[in-house]
Amino acid sequence: WAYKLTGGVHEWASRAVSVLFSLASLLILYLFIRRLASEKVAFFAFFFAALSPMNVALARSIQCDATMVFAGLLALYTFYRYCESDQWGWFLGSALAMALSVGTKIHSICLLMPIVYMGWRKHGWAVFVKPKYYFYVLIVSLSLIWYYYMWKASKNQALAYDPFHYALGGYWESFAPSLMKLPLKAFLLHILTPLGAIFFAFGMLRNTFKTYT
Repeated sequence: WAYKLTGGVHEWASRAVSVLFSLASLLILYLFIRRLASEKVAFFAFFFAALSPMNVALARSIQCDATMVFAGLLALYTFYRYCESDQWGWFLGSALAMALSVGTKIHSICLLMPIVYMGWRKHGWAVFVKPKYYFYVLIVSLSLIWYYYMWKASKNQALAYDPFHYALGGYWESFAPSLMKLPLKAFLLHILTPLGAIFFAFGMLRNTFKTYT
């Protein structure tokens, strides 16, 4: 759609998609944290998320990570609003956002765990028998049709990298010590940023001390 609007294949247009989704995800994060805690906490969450090296890297990359983060945050936020208000619109919005997140990257399906937890906090064990929650799962599952379509499309194309035909032997070889240097560097320098690790540990210990004192 970006290429059609800009009149051709432009690198800046595809990067703009990530930029816009990244900005939208920061807004959703701010609104979510403000509702969970306070405006002050939401401001600091927004500040550190915006300056996170990983976010800065992905926010301009030609990848779908920014879209996945936005959709995942939106799914969690709208479901939280549903648990507060019991309005069907929030529930349906969360299901559609989760479907987009899973359709963007399938491993984001793990976000169903906090969704189930919030549902359990609201309805107790009845969350496992209410039909609307199975409807939620059905909507999310529809995004798997996209993966089937891409699998069929990959059979007719000479791809340099085909994730749908990744050999099991090649998968285990990717864990060889000589190949782990770059992933470990990315993990330590980008995901576990020094400030992020310090504040995460402080927040976790602070909540733990509050619980047991």
